Amino acid sequence: MPAEDPKAGNILEKIAARTRERVEAEKREVPLAEMACRARAVATAELAASPTGEFAFPFEAALRAEGMSFICEVKKASPSKGLISPEFDPMAIAREYEAAGAAAVSCLTEPFWFQGADDYLTAIADAVSIPVLRKDFVVDEYMVYQARAIGASAVLLICSILNDEQLTAYVSLAHDLGLTALVEAYEPEEVPRAIAAGARVVGVNNRDLCTFQVDFGRSIDLRPMVGEGRVFVSESGVETRDDVARLEAAGVDAVLIGETLMRAADKRAMLGDLRGPAKGTVPSAGADAKPAKGTVPFAGPRVKLCGMWRDEDVDAALAAAPDYCGFVVDFPKSHRSVTPERAIELGRALAGSGIVRVGVFVDADPETIELLVLAEAIDAVQLHGHEDAAYVRDLRELLDTTPLGRKARIIQAFRVTCAADHAAADLAAAEKSPADLVLLDNGQGTGEAFDWSLLADGAPTRPARPFMLAGGLTPQNVAETIAVTHPYAVDMSSGIESAGAAGAPQKDPQKMIDAVAAVRAAGKE
Repeated sequence: MPAEDPKAGNILEKIAARTRERVEAEKREVPLAEMACRARAVATAELAASPTGEFAFPFEAALRAEGMSFICEVKKASPSKGLISPEFDPMAIAREYEAAGAAAVSCLTEPFWFQGADDYLTAIADAVSIPVLRKDFVVDEYMVYQARAIGASAVLLICSILNDEQLTAYVSLAHDLGLTALVEAYEPEEVPRAIAAGARVVGVNNRDLCTFQVDFGRSIDLRPMVGEGRVFVSESGVETRDDVARLEAAGVDAVLIGETLMRAADKRAMLGDLRGPAKGTVPSAGADAKPAKGTVPFAGPRVKLCGMWRDEDVDAALAAAPDYCGFVVDFPKSHRSVTPERAIELGRALAGSGIVRVGVFVDADPETIELLVLAEAIDAVQLHGHEDAAYVRDLRELLDTTPLGRKARIIQAFRVTCAADHAAADLAAAEKSPADLVLLDNGQGTGEAFDWSLLADGAPTRPARPFMLAGGLTPQNVAETIAVTHPYAVDMSSGIESAGAAGAPQKDPQKMIDAVAAVRAAGKE
């Protein structure tokens, strides 16, 4: 098959048009009602065999495992490179991927440009125990049903060939059938569309489908828009360990790799090379710590605005667009404290914004935390009291009992005292925390800074794991702080407040905007 001429226009539009013709022909062979019946029979059988009575969503679960996950593609040809694998044995390739430690297999089923087939996917799903993604160009609900019927665990939905109504309907249908929807974006405006459609797994294609050029900067730039509650997949163009390391450093959860593996004579060795350590990667946390994926720093830090307690605070946060937004829950000593019920109202007001909603708790009952997570009011938990490692582990175990809880990240705050010897001990304790991420502060919302030089590059006290930084940060000093400490994220509360009408501090919308802008500018520098 000759390669498609990149100058001939957007190949994706051509593939989508031909796929519509293909689906109409397939509907004449197997009508929509019959295909839907087949799909629901498969889904019903899975539910009947499930010990929980719920779908397991194995593709999504596999990508949420610790470390970078690899989705390895079975692909015979492509429009840009033509025939890739003349001697094509899809089952043998998939088994080799599984033996090499792949999290999932991606199988091309598009027959013209990629020379794929539905039968390949069915055979692969029977041959391996890891989940299989149907990689095709879904343009009709028929193809979602079809994916389930032929044995897929996940289906690809591409924003640029679907309108909002289709995207939402197909994501919902996939979830209803027990399929994970990998929703692919390319342009920045497509990420909010994916989130609004209900995507729990969002991918970004690094390849421009008009020029076929690859730019990993696209994944890196769009990663913050997806937030931490969703799985982020970087697709296309990965060739070396350095490519993977660059994406790891951007907080990417999984990579989808096709041609590099398909052309490798020893796929297991190639995947091992891609997975292996590379120079310049962030050191691991302490022996007891198990940082979650997404906790290595970006080139520029994230920003959290905390202590929202009024409706207008949430409105201002939406305008400022930070990466995180926090609510202090049931801590009467703080004027920013809200009840769990109020936290649910505020959290739901931010739903779909892409902002990670953080519940801040001080020695709270774990069941209260679980309530807010299950109410889908918060995406992350920040512990700011006397919680120890056992508390963190018990909370993680409690939250892991449900899919919603499993995706909630735990942030543990550590007070860094001023005395150098005590500060070193505080920072060493933070390094060993079993939480997904640690926050370093001078105390419980004192608004005062500790000695930031303790965190400077090369300082013996700097933790060998990513950290958030709080205490005394303002729009005016945050850039300087970032330059010294290079944190994963900064957290501001009192620094974005001004005196209200009654004299009590209140969130200042302009300071919130200025704070986010200052962090973004510092990250670019």
